[in-house]
Amino acid sequence: MEGKRVVASWRKVNGNRINTQSGIADNIILNHDFSGGLHSWHPSCCNGYVVSGPSGNLEGVSSISGGSYAVVTNRKECWQGLEQDITARVLPGSTYNVSACVRVLGPLQGSAGVQATLKLEYPDSTTSYLFIGRAPVSKEQWEKVEGTCPAGLYFIWKGLPLE
Repeated sequence: MEGKRVVASWRKVNGNRINTQSGIADNIILNHDFSGGLHSWHPSCCNGYVVSGPSGNLEGVSSISGGSYAVVTNRKECWQGLEQDITARVLPGSTYNVSACVRVLGPLQGSAGVQATLKLEYPDSTTSYLFIGRAPVSKEQWEKVEGTCPAGLYFIWKGLPLE
């Protein structure tokens, strides 16, 4: 994993809530186009930076549509990457379509799987992860990773086992 860099493209990180009444999608991802650098984004156990604007070019990689893109480096584990807390922007009963265009840089032959997950943090400090989507990506071109988050989250009280 070390040496590989994951790159997320400009204007392609979306977490769209589908409003069933109006059909309008609201993006709940702040600074989704990286125009504000890494504002609202946090590298999780890795490093990150943004390559900006039309002149931004890293190892021959230009962004989609000439905007900015984020680069994640010094990853030692597959779960390390950029994250954003969306807790305050998630609405109960809503479905979220998530997508991003990504590619990998560095010593890679063929493709590698990149995945999107939802990190769930509980009051007792435990954490779990919900799979959203996965796609094979390469260093040759941008690929779209996409998936859907569930429309419902349920809190359930369960009793002691029946004897």
